[in-house]
Amino acid sequence: MGNTSGAMLAWILVAALLLQPSAYPYEISGYTVTISISEGKVHERIDITLTDYDSMDIFEYSFLYPLENLRVYDSRGNIDHEIRSDLLLCYVDLQGYNPYTFTIEFDTSGYVSQVKEGKWVFSPIFQFSVPVENFSIEITIPQDMAVVSPIYPTPTSFYSYKESLVVKWKKETLEEGEEFLVLLGYKPVTSPASNRTLIYYVFAAAFLAFISGLYLGRREKPRPEYVVADEKVVLDAVRKAGGEIIQSDLVRNTGFSKAKVSKVLSELEDRKIIRKEKYKRSNLIFLEE
Repeated sequence: MGNTSGAMLAWILVAALLLQPSAYPYEISGYTVTISISEGKVHERIDITLTDYDSMDIFEYSFLYPLENLRVYDSRGNIDHEIRSDLLLCYVDLQGYNPYTFTIEFDTSGYVSQVKEGKWVFSPIFQFSVPVENFSIEITIPQDMAVVSPIYPTPTSFYSYKESLVVKWKKETLEEGEEFLVLLGYKPVTSPASNRTLIYYVFAAAFLAFISGLYLGRREKPRPEYVVADEKVVLDAVRKAGGEIIQSDLVRNTGFSKAKVSKVLSELEDRKIIRKEKYKRSNLIFLEE
């Protein structure tokens, strides 16, 4: 009898906890940001899944910069919406607790900054007033663009899709008020080499940088002038010369300045991709791959 009473009490406590109202008017069980980058502008799609909302008429999306070509929709079609000041009001009109997914899609240039001629940095920041689960950002770099520094935080994964490189960040949980900042540099490709080869090289170089970051931790600061496309040009020139070349010839063959070639070679030597030996008044460069 005592065991039965104890079991019933336990079930009553569990039921009471389940029926206890949430501290938030709703929760977000999925927030997926899919971004395509172009020069000076991005196309952004946000898929949002709401849960634990009981009754909800309006979902508010806060933004800092003008939105162009704005669409709000779900599986049934377009959702009524309007902009008031810096808020996008989405009239979702929800009842009950079933998960509900809808999409906000737009173009914007506000989160993109040109830091020097030809180089851009995309720097969105995400912050929520309720807890968020299954948060992810996926950025597609088109075939005519190359990834450059900064890249922050360390991406969860990289992969190639058709002729493009995709960079992805994921986080299982974001707490209320927690910020998630992304910094991603990019620039138009200047190398005459094929775009397909560049994409595979960027993938390999990014993966190598990720592994190196895990190993080195905080001992080295990010190098803001590190550009993957420049390394590609230098490595192609060394390979074309049969795997060894005089550094002064490398300057002539790439068209880069002596300082730029020296900097790129130092980066590659640190990662043991090339080896340098003194040769007369220059260096002899050997490919270690």
